[in-house]
Amino acid sequence: MSISLPPLRRLRILAALSLTAGAPPAGPPRTIILFVADWCAPCHAEIDRLPEIVAAARPWRVLVAQGDAAPDDRLLARVPADRRWTPPDGAARRAFLSATAGLPYAVALDGAGRICADTRRGLNGARTAALVTACSSAPSP
Repeated sequence: MSISLPPLRRLRILAALSLTAGAPPAGPPRTIILFVADWCAPCHAEIDRLPEIVAAARPWRVLVAQGDAAPDDRLLARVPADRRWTPPDGAARRAFLSATAGLPYAVALDGAGRICADTRRGLNGARTAALVTACSSAPSP
């Protein structure tokens, strides 16, 4: 399982975010963002494991975002309000999602709020810890 973000893919995401936001992209620093949708069965399992994921990510924060263009908030309603994340505009979410062919999808953001690792597999404790480790050892952009 490869969790580190390949350099070319990282550049593509950064370029897309820069073009849509007008500045280098930044999200919440030292955060893992899970993109989910109600129709995604693995996403439901991921939300069921949210306490395990949060524990494995510490001291990083874990947030959940709607990953569907036509959102259905039933799954997100199961997530505590302080764990939900909505980008300031739709452009950042579109740029994040342009890097994946489906859900579930998760990104890890480094101390500057930039994507440093991602995974297309549903998270559990071990995969979450691997994302944090990948970001902690990733060279600064």
